[in-house]
Amino acid sequence: MKHGLKLWLFAALFALTGCGIQEVPAQEEKEWEEQVSSEQVSEEQASEAAKDQGQDMDTITDGHSAAETKEELNLYAQNLPVCDLSDLSLIYEKTTTEYYDYFYTQGLKGIPEKPAGCLCTSLWDFDGDGVQELLTLDLKETDETYQIAAVMYEYRNGQAVKAADIVILDNLLVGNTDSAEIRFLVKDGKYICVDSWQNTFVSADGVCIDLAAFYYDGSRFTEMFKVFKIGSDFSGTGKEHTELIEQLHSMGYDRSAAAIYDRDIFHLYAADEGVETLLKIRLINSIQTGGTAWDEMPTAFIRQLSGETAGQYMLPESNSRKLEPFDLSGMTKGQLRIARNEIYARYGWQFESPDLDTYFNDRSWYVPSENIDDTILSEVELANLELLKEAEKTAPEDGNQDEAP
Repeated sequence: MKHGLKLWLFAALFALTGCGIQEVPAQEEKEWEEQVSSEQVSEEQASEAAKDQGQDMDTITDGHSAAETKEELNLYAQNLPVCDLSDLSLIYEKTTTEYYDYFYTQGLKGIPEKPAGCLCTSLWDFDGDGVQELLTLDLKETDETYQIAAVMYEYRNGQAVKAADIVILDNLLVGNTDSAEIRFLVKDGKYICVDSWQNTFVSADGVCIDLAAFYYDGSRFTEMFKVFKIGSDFSGTGKEHTELIEQLHSMGYDRSAAAIYDRDIFHLYAADEGVETLLKIRLINSIQTGGTAWDEMPTAFIRQLSGETAGQYMLPESNSRKLEPFDLSGMTKGQLRIARNEIYARYGWQFESPDLDTYFNDRSWYVPSENIDDTILSEVELANLELLKEAEKTAPEDGNQDEAP
């Protein structure tokens, strides 16, 4: 690649910004054998008493209903300091060597703004106790880099209280990062997951991959797995991650596990059921978009997409159940075209049509990956593709063109 240095330089640059090169192996889910705290015991006793008295289980120990708890946590979330990285740009510098010149960015550390605060909030019953907790993803600066932490709040004794926190992404947009696709997901309302690809291609050639998952048990976070890889060629490495594959299967990430095992693609895909996006952070480089040539000073700007506003699907269940003709009633040819390509987009299909490329990149659940074919699709998805193709033939014309095979 033009202006590319050897991979050792790429690794060294990441090391200088605080990234390790080691791989953290997948870990089995820990079984808790600790004694339940007195507070947890009292909550269980209150729940049992409510059952015995035939009370509505919407009531919790403090005498606050689940609905009231949700409302109070919502109010608390609205007053948190908000951090929006959208439209921030990384600054490039020109470096001259004995043999050639190249461009280099210091990442978030090199911009004059000092972003900090809450990137997003989400209410779920993460610990399965029947009452929702508030999760925030917070950006914080360290001496070396920027990190993203998951912070869990519970409503106790009439106020929102921080119950636990954990760093889930150690290095965000460090020096030498030219583009990025970073997503934070919730699986089945329980697992908090990270899928981060941070690429360099201007001054070196490679990618830094972080895959991780955590769960909250009511008092603290536990790491399910954490994989860190750095390099430019992962061919044949998927089958080496047997513990990761087993862990993904245990969490219901069957299709993502298959992509890693069979195709060496380290992503958590929206094709798996029960996946909701909390947040996506994209770093878009002008060289990729054709805005600048390789020998010109590049630019890179950030887009921050919320799962609430950019997480919608045209047909949310097209990956999980066979659709019926009435599910497509009233849809135009253009909507059906998007719905058909949506099945492929869940697996990271990269689109040549500019309108589809823009549309899916603006979805928080989408992550571009290697192009796929029908062999990775389930029987349900294949059946839905045929139904959508047939429906397009008689749907109202709107001038859109085909894309998926």
